[in-house]
Amino acid sequence: MASRGGDDAIWAAVTEATAPLEEVEDEAFVGKFSHKVARYFRQGAKHLDFHAKMWQQLVNEYADSVYGTLFQAFGDKDWLAQLDFLMALDAGIKNTFPPQVFYRVPQHIFEQAVLQASDRAFEEQRFARLCWDQLRESFPDAKMRKHAYNALDAGRKFAGSRLGYSGALPQDFLRAWVDHAVQRMTKSGRGDPAEVMPLEDAAAIFHVLLGAGAMPVGIVNEHGAPPTDWPDVEVALADAYARCAGGGGGGEGDFAGPAAPQGKGCLAGYGSTGTGGE
Repeated sequence: MASRGGDDAIWAAVTEATAPLEEVEDEAFVGKFSHKVARYFRQGAKHLDFHAKMWQQLVNEYADSVYGTLFQAFGDKDWLAQLDFLMALDAGIKNTFPPQVFYRVPQHIFEQAVLQASDRAFEEQRFARLCWDQLRESFPDAKMRKHAYNALDAGRKFAGSRLGYSGALPQDFLRAWVDHAVQRMTKSGRGDPAEVMPLEDAAAIFHVLLGAGAMPVGIVNEHGAPPTDWPDVEVALADAYARCAGGGGGGEGDFAGPAAPQGKGCLAGYGSTGTGGE
């Protein structure tokens, strides 16, 4: 059970995160939105099994719960992707998890885990809605739409797990995403990714998704948005289709690009206040 101080810490972090909305929404809406979001962070740990799971898994499940609820309720708002809820997630974890969960966890390890969980869960929830909305317009056949969505979503999750959702070069993230998505389509298409999505259609979908904001926010903030009609899309797809259609689809995780950067300084300024001991 969170203390009164815990409630105040969550509320303070949420109101700081939602402050930019005052420029685009009226005061009454921002107030109601902030109260709802604070409730999501207070209730996100309600169904977690603190007795049977490692603390890292609990942090990720909490992030999935909170951000899943947030995007289900407000995913249609364009400004949602521009809000930073990292400190609200930090406050929610510290004030709704039993203290013994983080016994002897070093501060910097805790912060890195929370940062990665926040980036991953936020990006996965953001993309899930964006992708489905775009595919619903492009794929009238429900079965093919599901295959396409599963491949695109799995490919992007792979790229995020391999490279991270910030710190990577856009072309590296795209390559990892395309390679893994085409591998998944190859499996669904019984050895030919074109059975799920012809190459030209895949290029069109990737361009639409990138134009709608599918490149991770952290990467865009560091390197800028991909250009319209980005030629790297066709290059990556042509290479992946040629390899997979030719029987060289490979297995899970064949992408051989750079690993996710570690200790890139992105934790500087996190401002966490402690997790229970070094």
